[in-house]
Amino acid sequence: MQTIAPRDADALIKDHKAILLDIRSEDEFADTHLPGAMLVPNGEIDDALAATLDGREAIFYCTSGMRTMRAANDLEQGGLNNPKILEGGLNSWMSAGLPVVNKHGQHGVYTISIPRQVQITVGTLIILFAVLAWMGMSFAPYVLGAIGLGLLTAGVTGTCMLANVIMMMPWNRAKN
Repeated sequence: MQTIAPRDADALIKDHKAILLDIRSEDEFADTHLPGAMLVPNGEIDDALAATLDGREAIFYCTSGMRTMRAANDLEQGGLNNPKILEGGLNSWMSAGLPVVNKHGQHGVYTISIPRQVQITVGTLIILFAVLAWMGMSFAPYVLGAIGLGLLTAGVTGTCMLANVIMMMPWNRAKN
């Protein structure tokens, strides 16, 4: 399956010769996606999708291009005419300065998803308190245990208190 650079893909889309197909999850799509893209979770290609293309080329994408590359064989078997992969995915599109639509309906504004913000926060805390424990701070192992307990609780209950706190941060709220 061929790859296509973001600017080349944008030109095909503007000329109504191609359509963007997002293979990420519904939550990822709702968080940030490319303008005009259709959600096709897990690359589920059916006759209805093929009819929707109406002769246009299919350009598949995910966040970085890795999932799309792994799904390439399945996408090619879907019976679409010369499907392509957006080189570098959503990240490459944004690096090229092309617009995105985020969960607040704003164009050109990208926010890191809540799950990724949680992962970044937890990873940073673990590294920080592991270093403090290594330096001999007696409280640090207890904080690491509390972080582990929080992750366990989030996994068992499906509710992450840290995610709830992060969602209240100013950068995650819709701007009026």
